[in-house]
Amino acid sequence: MSRLSAGAHNLNIDSKHFKLYATAELDNAGLLNIQLGRGAVDYESVRTIHSGQSARADYSGDYTSAAVELSYAMEPSKKTLVMPYVSLDYGKVNVDAYTETGAGGMNLNVESQRYDSLIFGLGLKAQHAISDSVVLSWDTGVGFDKRSDAPETIARFTEGGPSFTTYGHDLDRVVKNAGLAANVKVFDSGQLSLRYDYTARSGLSDEAVSLSLKLPL
Repeated sequence: MSRLSAGAHNLNIDSKHFKLYATAELDNAGLLNIQLGRGAVDYESVRTIHSGQSARADYSGDYTSAAVELSYAMEPSKKTLVMPYVSLDYGKVNVDAYTETGAGGMNLNVESQRYDSLIFGLGLKAQHAISDSVVLSWDTGVGFDKRSDAPETIARFTEGGPSFTTYGHDLDRVVKNAGLAANVKVFDSGQLSLRYDYTARSGLSDEAVSLSLKLPL
């Protein structure tokens, strides 16, 4: 929820997504990881203006992601694995156009929006086996977003008038990330993972907890 000079804006986001993973061993120590993702997003917006009226809108969007990572494995001990890596991540978000209702002449027609990013990264991953079936892993890295620009929204009042542009937070191109996971071997060759991820850039931060099941094809 954001507080504005002329009221407040509450935005609820509901997303559904899936990812495909592929891994290839390049030699005895090299590893290539590829991820492809696709998702759908539903937005519920309530914008309260100075008169006390609420402008409401429900709209949708989608996003696409692709990532390539090349790592090199080193074993300081039989139970510990350390992997420096380089990566390339691409993401694109599309948001549909929408029209607000409920606030009379203060309702807005908002144009569709598109945001994308291309992040070159490097970092370090580590794994430690605490038993034959449980492995703890952690990672940290830094990236540079070559295509990151401040988000902008173009809108006009529903009763007419010229369009105007509202600019969002100016994003830093440097992205920092860290993660921690517990991985449990299941079904002989599968893996169940509980993971926590943290990402930060220009005063903004994002935290995520995920549960995933990986099975060989």
